[in-house]
Amino acid sequence: MPSAEAFDRASFNHVKEYLGKQATYFEYAEDWFGPDGLLTAMNMQVLIAGIDALNSTAELMEIKHESVLDMILDAIFGDILAIVGAIPVVGPAISAVLHIGMSTAKIIIKANDHSLSFKASVAEMEEALTDILQSMTDATAKQYADVTGNYGKLEAFATNVINGTISAQGLGVRMAVNGGSDAASLPKLPAGYITALGKGWEIAFFKRMYSLKFKPSVDMWIADDSPRPIQWSPADKNYTYDFTMPATFLADDKKAFKGVIWGRCTPNGSQEVHNRLFGADQLAVDPVSFFFGVDGWDYIMPILDRKRMSIYANAAYIASMP
Repeated sequence: MPSAEAFDRASFNHVKEYLGKQATYFEYAEDWFGPDGLLTAMNMQVLIAGIDALNSTAELMEIKHESVLDMILDAIFGDILAIVGAIPVVGPAISAVLHIGMSTAKIIIKANDHSLSFKASVAEMEEALTDILQSMTDATAKQYADVTGNYGKLEAFATNVINGTISAQGLGVRMAVNGGSDAASLPKLPAGYITALGKGWEIAFFKRMYSLKFKPSVDMWIADDSPRPIQWSPADKNYTYDFTMPATFLADDKKAFKGVIWGRCTPNGSQEVHNRLFGADQLAVDPVSFFFGVDGWDYIMPILDRKRMSIYANAAYIASMP
């Protein structure tokens, strides 16, 4: 052990500076990964928004509490990340942070021999959402342990915070006031984030609930006609989606003619539900995704409407026109 004389003021200051840096670095890690940190606040809002969306969607759809929903975690996370990522300015950064946490949560779920898909009744879904939050909380704890358990990682993380590469402000977040356990001591998340989470969850639940209540239709027929613009008027609360596709057909007399394939997509259900689904200032769901089974929406089998086809009822489709 060195003598007191050997431990001079310069050495003391060096150790003091080193320990001070370490304490600051751990504070940065705590601010982001700790129990009252930024990621914990973001994760908690995921749960709160999920429960609110579950209840509001089930009430709007008049879904019974015993109705069972098939949920796929990847699809849920995908819906949330897509909506959050569209937040102006800060969306992509917030989505990237959430994506890391969600990816780590999926690893933990798999490691615990749980499936990334599950079934639960509406009444049981709140508990299932709480389990998802726990997985995300465990993921944040793992990230904290990974960062603070390796000085190189801790220093690199803190350096990125100091130079602004990692920035709460870049996420639109106002960080906590030090000390205390009230709301003022917690990170303040941007309002756009909370709204986007709710919309992401709503869309996820609509995808699983809609077919329990309503059966949309897609009617198709051919006609000796010219292509027409897509007809879609959500601003007028008209949610019928009409489209045409140019094509070439062979008629009964074996002569080819150019015409169109007509399509009419109709959501057969509550106006209030469809106002929420398709309204431009609501969820603004893409009608093509909804009616043609894209992005997790249920596929709707088109029906050939022979009554509209008249003398072309037996015409054979040859090819789409260039």
